Amino acid sequence: MVELLEKVTQAGLANPSLFPLTQTALRVMQEADEGQVYSITAAHLLKTLAFVGLKPSFDFCVTCGASVPLESNGSMLNFSYPEGGVVCKECAGTEETVTVLTETCRWAHALLMSPFKDIITFETDVKTSLASLRLCHAWIKEHVGTRMKSLDFIVANEV
Repeated sequence: MVELLEKVTQAGLANPSLFPLTQTALRVMQEADEGQVYSITAAHLLKTLAFVGLKPSFDFCVTCGASVPLESNGSMLNFSYPEGGVVCKECAGTEETVTVLTETCRWAHALLMSPFKDIITFETDVKTSLASLRLCHAWIKEHVGTRMKSLDFIVANEV
């Protein structure tokens, strides 16, 4: 979390939203188990990215604006890192996409939209939480244009 803040903020330039966001995330993380730590970290990364204008779209096609349903477990969605999020089936051939599990996008969307006090109460699947953290990792590489050594380590060392 701190590594991303270092990369998206400037010394001496106040951002009144990011300090309380980070303070809350760290406070909630004290009570978290392993899966929740990944989820809280991913939530903080997504919220930070949103504050700096790099929010991914998880529920609307980035090409045409159509609603993209996130209900089907086990299904795959088209996701475009360069374009900014999910791509509907009709637009999939027009954009550079990868496939992502629907539950990864649904979980990332929930993390982005939920307060930390709620995230700590959610039932957490370590696999899905780690997948959302991997999505954040790729998003940061694409949109911030930098490697995150801490995320490199986490995603390389987790099964």
